[in-house]
Amino acid sequence: NVTNLLKVQVKTITVNNLIILDNYLSFYDNLNTRTSIKSILQKYIIFISLLDITISEIQYEQVQSYKLFINNKYSVSSARRIYSVINHFNSHCFESGIINKKLCMRIHRNNIGFKTFSFENNFFVLEEYNLLVNFIKETFRDKAIRFLIIVDLFFYTGMRRFELINAKYGDISITKNRSCFINVTGKCSITGTIPLPIHILHRVNEYYHYLKIKPTLDTPLILNGDLQKYTNKQLNNIIRELLDYFADV
Repeated sequence: NVTNLLKVQVKTITVNNLIILDNYLSFYDNLNTRTSIKSILQKYIIFISLLDITISEIQYEQVQSYKLFINNKYSVSSARRIYSVINHFNSHCFESGIINKKLCMRIHRNNIGFKTFSFENNFFVLEEYNLLVNFIKETFRDKAIRFLIIVDLFFYTGMRRFELINAKYGDISITKNRSCFINVTGKCSITGTIPLPIHILHRVNEYYHYLKIKPTLDTPLILNGDLQKYTNKQLNNIIRELLDYFADV
């Protein structure tokens, strides 16, 4: 019974389905992103397991049945987010040969393209990230670091755009055991701490060296062409133009 889905414990998931899920989640280096996606997909896989089938055996009708369940349980915005995660997972399974056809929950929108997909899903897997990084390096060469630092910080921290714009160099902290974190202020002025891989901190310092500035505690984490804090519009334009150019190539 689909309505009892959330009452079922994770132990009901078959070993085969768990292996597929773990392999998929291994693409995500950022802990916050991985945890969020894992929570969504675990419920989806519990549903599959309740049908007494494996992921490789699921059919379109069963995917649509789960979509109806989502529509009855979540708000429109939350449901669209769940659709996107599951669609991406199913596409991964198709590309990996686990299922023999693409099984997607339809998302109604006027413009379907790489940019739309990226902004609705809000995440890249590691393979997609590497493709984008290589594209930036080959296209922009000496200026690539200005774009790479934005992509790296988004990918490895999961920060929202306004959080990245408002982040400062002084928000970064390093513990005694060399673990690195960044303090951010999110929605409703709620503060939080996000793990920052040490190699990304090195890239931030390389970025400042490239700009020929010595950062202070109040220096914005990313700077526009005038070495000033980005506006929301400026950062949005860079992201959109970058992804559009990437999609065309």
